[in-house]
Amino acid sequence: MGELTVNPIQEAMQISGRTALNLLAASLVITPAAHLLRMPRMLPLRRTLGLWAFAWAALHMAVFAVVDFGLDWGMIAREFAEKAYLMAGALALVILIPLAVTSTRFWQRRLGARWKMLHRGVYLAATLALLHYWAALKPDLNDALLIYAPLLALLLLLRIPAIRRRI
Repeated sequence: MGELTVNPIQEAMQISGRTALNLLAASLVITPAAHLLRMPRMLPLRRTLGLWAFAWAALHMAVFAVVDFGLDWGMIAREFAEKAYLMAGALALVILIPLAVTSTRFWQRRLGARWKMLHRGVYLAATLALLHYWAALKPDLNDALLIYAPLLALLLLLRIPAIRRRI
């Protein structure tokens, strides 16, 4: 179809990473949107979008580690040492793992109030994922700065109780 690229592995990493970031952002949009629109039935979508974000982030990491580096841990370690933004992306994925594992009602009941505290880690994961994306793109102005950063800042501000109450 004429859409092949010179570097299909890089293309697969970019698509999977961008998709993970989009789904993570969409999952964060649900809560304020549900409250502003008075549509509480939207809230269960957070879990679905969050799990899909995790799946795409895991695929992103798998393309990097398995397809691009063939699980050569020495080469992967050197790449991490040379490119600090890889650590931000890996840490974001590590944070998403327990969130994905504990996303069920069983874990909500079992962890009680600690479940909510644990799942607030999504804000750190989203921030780290954004830093990873921004640094990976390299140009001065890119969609990470122009779109994702203001969106994430707004979504985090909307979680501050005083601001949420005023809205």
